[in-house]
Amino acid sequence: MLITRVLPFFACLPLIAGLLTGCADLQHKDQTKKLDQAIRSYIHAVRWGDLGAAASFIRPREGMVEPPDLSKLEGLRVTHYDYAIDSKAEGDVEALMTAAFDYYFEDTLSVKKAYQQVIWWWDPEIENWFMDGELPDFAR
Repeated sequence: MLITRVLPFFACLPLIAGLLTGCADLQHKDQTKKLDQAIRSYIHAVRWGDLGAAASFIRPREGMVEPPDLSKLEGLRVTHYDYAIDSKAEGDVEALMTAAFDYYFEDTLSVKKAYQQVIWWWDPEIENWFMDGELPDFAR
């Protein structure tokens, strides 16, 4: 009698393990998708001059965030950008973003290039990605 009750339980163990693994895979894929969305939103905000929105992605893991002085960036126009995301594996809680921006200020019209390399990190409480760094150094 005991064997007939326990046997179905053991027969279901691989199915249960597969479901749990599948749930973890879905969580990692969702986390990876959110990383891609966060970085794209950040890059597009910089590209279109919405630096306030871009700065909203900045959240250091430790310490307080010092809001950037956006008045120094008035008249900034980004003409081109390129970026890459490097994370070791799906499910990682950190990713390195490297970006390059071609830009000019309306009062100078001299095109320059700014580079940015920052760590993005996953906050499990909020379930979102944040940038541990600063806006690119757009020098005049």
